[in-house]
Amino acid sequence: MKRMTLMAVLAALWAGPTQACDQALQAKADEIFQARCSSCHNDRARISGLSLAEGGAALIGQASTQVSGMERIAPGDPENSYVFRKIMGTHADVGGSGSRMPIGPALGDTQLADIEQWIRSCQ
Repeated sequence: MKRMTLMAVLAALWAGPTQACDQALQAKADEIFQARCSSCHNDRARISGLSLAEGGAALIGQASTQVSGMERIAPGDPENSYVFRKIMGTHADVGGSGSRMPIGPALGDTQLADIEQWIRSCQ
């Protein structure tokens, strides 16, 4: 019995944390990231060490490389998600630098709302 318990604990630790997000909202966010962000943030370019080739879920819980103590996507918390701050253009308010993303026209209100709702749906 002890061995089974130990194996279950080790399996859970090895698997690492998982983040559950609303799948429909995840699909909307990934569509936006693919269309507007992945030309620069992909596995080849990795600008700022960021790739969206696997979609936004890969950023959940990942430490920001720009602002110490922030996550790229903080589950359930868009205000403390550096990527969301960067696309909103409020990244400098938390110590970030550089330009609002994406380069070119800003994301529209609907796109921003879709990404915000996706982040809020993550746990």
